[in-house]
Amino acid sequence: MTVKFFQSRPLTSRTERGAEATAVAETTPCLNCGQPISGRYCAQCGQDVGSSRIAFGDLLREGWREIVQVDSKLVKTLGPLLFKPGFLTREYLNGRRVRYLSPFKMYLVVAALFFTLISWRSDPTLQEFGNGFKEGQTIGGPRDAQKASADAQKASAKTASRAVFKIDLGSDRKSKGTAKQDAGSSKESLISFGSDEINLDSLPSTKEEYERQQKALPPEKRNGLVTHRIAERVIHLKQLEATDSRALERGLLNGMMRYAPNTMFFLLPVFALLLKLLYLRTRRLYIEHLIFALHIHTLFFIVCGLDIILDIPQVVTAVGYRPLLKVLAVTSWLGFALYGFVALRSVYGQGIFKTLIKSNLLVTTYLMVIGLAIGVVVLIALATL
Repeated sequence: MTVKFFQSRPLTSRTERGAEATAVAETTPCLNCGQPISGRYCAQCGQDVGSSRIAFGDLLREGWREIVQVDSKLVKTLGPLLFKPGFLTREYLNGRRVRYLSPFKMYLVVAALFFTLISWRSDPTLQEFGNGFKEGQTIGGPRDAQKASADAQKASAKTASRAVFKIDLGSDRKSKGTAKQDAGSSKESLISFGSDEINLDSLPSTKEEYERQQKALPPEKRNGLVTHRIAERVIHLKQLEATDSRALERGLLNGMMRYAPNTMFFLLPVFALLLKLLYLRTRRLYIEHLIFALHIHTLFFIVCGLDIILDIPQVVTAVGYRPLLKVLAVTSWLGFALYGFVALRSVYGQGIFKTLIKSNLLVTTYLMVIGLAIGVVVLIALATL
């Protein structure tokens, strides 16, 4: 009696198996998109026609192919991005796109890495966990230097948080003589909105007490709606700072980090719009300016990330010479400025003089927009504390 454990089948060559798959494909719709297909690969989505069952070897081959493809694209993209200003933008606009990472994907990946890095550097808990330093161990100085640095940062944070409220949205209500008398601490802590005024130093410690003070005043002397809201917010922030001396600093920093990625993303169309206005006569489409904006912002995040890495204590210790790191950081920013100028010339093809004028206008205007955006982000962060 003969027992057969395996069913024998005739050996077929790779060509015959391919022909068999092609024959099946001519009568079978694509399993991925459902489109009618002719051949071994779907013309609509590119999927290989075959059984829906996947062998382990197929899974390994597919994963290896994806890794090699991404690595090759990354190498082909990163080199020109760093050392060939405007090259990637011209390649993309000329239709040579498959060999490189897409501008949008590259921007998202680099931006995600950058904000992860900056959030780690701004979080003392994560920073201590990452560097593994023992309590009392410092870089380049004794414990007193570390304590003095922490106190200086705290004082700087208080000054910055106080400066946020130095708002004067109304017209001057005082004469020059009165203004000279108020030049001092009282003037710095004054908030005015139209005919309303708030002195930060004279505000009560609780909202309830502030409400009682306002109700005791005649209606014409009470603060308006906007000034009233500002006073309540200042009282809340003072209470927060009194509870924890660094709560305001941490809350402001966390709020800014929460809104910074979205802010930078929404600034991209603004940058592209400025390019559109500056190069209006070139008759380029808005999307072409947006491609250039994606590439230049990606490099901006890389340079910012390099600047942060050069300031990490472990890097400073490994190098052992901090001025060298400062020189590298300054050189990277100067290189970025030169890169932007050369990239504008390369993509838009105008002369040195025109490009110099337009690049200065672009940088000046965009910095003003960024400053306005940062102010809005700070106000939103304070309002959500």
